[in-house]
Amino acid sequence: MSFGVPAALFWLVLAVPIIALYVLKVRLRRVPVSTNLFWKQIYEERSSRSLWRHFRHLLSLLLQLLLLLLLALAVADPYLPWQLTQARRTVFVVDRSASMQATDIEPTRFAAAVSEAHAWADGLRAHDEMAIVTAGARPEVIVGMCSHVPTLHRAFDGLIPLDGPAELKPAVDLARQIIGEHPRGRIIVLTDGCASGSEAHTKSIREDSREFQQIDVHTEPEIEFHLFATDASNIGITQFQVRRSMSDPLGYEVMSQIRNFSDTCIECRLELELDGLPVDILPLKLEPNEIWSRSIEKTSLAGGLLSGRLTEIRTFDQSTDGELTSQIRPLNAISVDDMAWAVLPNRGIQKVLIVSPGNLFLRKVFEASPLVAIEAVKKIPAEWPQDTLIVLHQLTPPTVPLGDVLVVDPAESTDLWTVGESLTDPSISNQDTDSVLMTHVRLDNVLVPQVRKVAALGASHVLAGTDSGDPVYLELVRDGGRCLLLTTNLEESDLGFRTAFPIMMSNALGWFAGTSGELTQASATGDVASVSIQRSKIDELTESTVPRLQLIDPNGHRTELAVTSSSSTNSESRQLETVIGPLNRAGLYRIVAPSTGPTGVTGANTRTEEILLKTVAVNLSNVRESDLRPAENLKSVDDNGTVTADWLPRPGWFYLAALAGVLTLTEWFLYNRRFVD
Repeated sequence: MSFGVPAALFWLVLAVPIIALYVLKVRLRRVPVSTNLFWKQIYEERSSRSLWRHFRHLLSLLLQLLLLLLLALAVADPYLPWQLTQARRTVFVVDRSASMQATDIEPTRFAAAVSEAHAWADGLRAHDEMAIVTAGARPEVIVGMCSHVPTLHRAFDGLIPLDGPAELKPAVDLARQIIGEHPRGRIIVLTDGCASGSEAHTKSIREDSREFQQIDVHTEPEIEFHLFATDASNIGITQFQVRRSMSDPLGYEVMSQIRNFSDTCIECRLELELDGLPVDILPLKLEPNEIWSRSIEKTSLAGGLLSGRLTEIRTFDQSTDGELTSQIRPLNAISVDDMAWAVLPNRGIQKVLIVSPGNLFLRKVFEASPLVAIEAVKKIPAEWPQDTLIVLHQLTPPTVPLGDVLVVDPAESTDLWTVGESLTDPSISNQDTDSVLMTHVRLDNVLVPQVRKVAALGASHVLAGTDSGDPVYLELVRDGGRCLLLTTNLEESDLGFRTAFPIMMSNALGWFAGTSGELTQASATGDVASVSIQRSKIDELTESTVPRLQLIDPNGHRTELAVTSSSSTNSESRQLETVIGPLNRAGLYRIVAPSTGPTGVTGANTRTEEILLKTVAVNLSNVRESDLRPAENLKSVDDNGTVTADWLPRPGWFYLAALAGVLTLTEWFLYNRRFVD
């Protein structure tokens, strides 16, 4: 026998004072009484007593010494050497993917898996250890190697399924690292077989098992798959995106895909809503395993949150006489893929003031957009309007006005640039294809007989330039607003006849309006998204270079975001950058910033409000998770039995402490029954 804490045996020296106190003669207290006639009959004074006379209640002394021995041994934590060699290490890999929310197994697949895990924890033996690893978009260690059963139960009760996919292979690899080279290691995978890589990983496990038979079987832990799934039917939205139309400024396109993951015919309705208002209702009838995909065109000036929902789901089963009979089901086995969201960029009316001696191409390119309200003048005004895009063509004041300014073919130098000699027949070859201002724009085939040589006086970013390095189209970075400069002479070049020119102006209008393009990508659950926020949107909120932002998930939980501010000279990069995720819930994530403003009462304190900066739509969008049928050829490994106690499951100190409690009750009983002779 060995001891975990051998030093605890020193507590046995307490036996010496116990024996000493037991044999100690108790001196009787003298009390005057009227007569001692009756007392002599009860207590007879005996003058001579030997030392051994004090051991007349030897059983009580032995019980006390035995109690001390049991307590000392319990503290010393005794165990047998073979108990250590037979101890087991078990790691549970729990699948937390969206498909584990399916209700084909009552109450859910995930609840059934957790219930079985609790049973395994109850069978934990002394010196056995368990760990819990969850499989999601990224593996996570919930509890390291632990032998405390209540801790394991609390950890299992705290697990909840997520709305994202699960990768089993990284989780199993992490479990192998936790077990290490323990000779009796075991990995229990609780899954429904719908996680990514389930079938491939099981195949690799079987191949590894054949290799283990040829070498040392203890070099790798034993891996068992326990499936919680049936061939449940499901229908779900696997793709849902929205973008502004490339041809119609007021239009938008909804790109949706719906799949029938069953062997029966399913009929349903797809209901589209924009900010809670109905947009369209599409009746659908999908054959077994059919994929329905369509781009739906709609028109709306205002943007907002677009949602798609599957309702009125019916399944058609073939009766005995060959006819199809319909049956309405309340919901699918899972509902997370019955709903999808997307963010439609807003389209607002943009005021444009054109200051030009007159150019038909320039005016027509702005008039072609129904989102632009144009005002044209032929000379520089005395005052500049507010909240208006100012287009300066050939006419430039010495000081460029504050706000958004687009300059075309500048004739004079200003406080932002200097105009030099003209360049004849330049070749435009350098172009920033990564900029949203140059999306779908090609200038290498544009005939430009003459451009003005311009040098920026401050920070700038060249969007297009010549072989000699002279800018043709550039952005001027300044604090007073955005400014674009196009040095091409529209009358002498064929740029006005090219499709590149209206596209350039359309990109510029969207850029000045603060839109990053016609598409705001909806993210998929489990992803990590990089989000950019224009600095101009929150300049009025705080004077700090990096303000405090918060992320609110669909459940209302808040998370502080780590924000960085780019120092690039390109104003497209003068924005706030943050990373959100993993996005484990389907729905709408909101990025907010606090704003301090007056209460409206003189002398009153300020109040803090929240300003919504950005909304991110997150959908399941995972075919493997929506298909609730387990992967082919994936079956549960034959169960070798749960971790049960083939010898006493409790550690030795537990039984010693229990026996000490029994002896304490016995001694108490003997003490109360004791009599003096």
